Amino acid sequence: MQPPQDATVDEVIRLFSTSAFRTTMGMRILRPDNPIEAIVECEVSPAFSNTQGVAHGGLISGLVDTAAGVAVKLAAGDADLPVATVSLTINYHRPGRVGSTLRAVAKRISGTGTVCCGIEVHDDQGDHIATGIATLRAKTRATKT
Repeated sequence: MQPPQDATVDEVIRLFSTSAFRTTMGMRILRPDNPIEAIVECEVSPAFSNTQGVAHGGLISGLVDTAAGVAVKLAAGDADLPVATVSLTINYHRPGRVGSTLRAVAKRISGTGTVCCGIEVHDDQGDHIATGIATLRAKTRATKT
């Protein structure tokens, strides 16, 4: 797959901003320095904390899932590519603190129709919060289902 062009990155960012889920969660796409990466971040607000006062696992899994989807679109060079997650595994290493910013960096590992991505989540202090592996189905012109 080819590295994304600036126009593709801009289009993914524009489409991303129309998602109610992503805006509610406070997620934003950052322009990657490395063209094979997708970077999505969000702040851990009290509204998305669990009963222990740290980031709810659902916030982190949503961040991981979103970053993987963006990575697939960027790797394909197609902002309009329909993408669906078929499997998501997350290992949580340490809690995300309320008030911190979590950053997920996703890279496509392999595949075109069925795509595997690796995702790492760090906080703004550099602590490794979580690691994810996502399998996504990208519906391309050559994909029948």
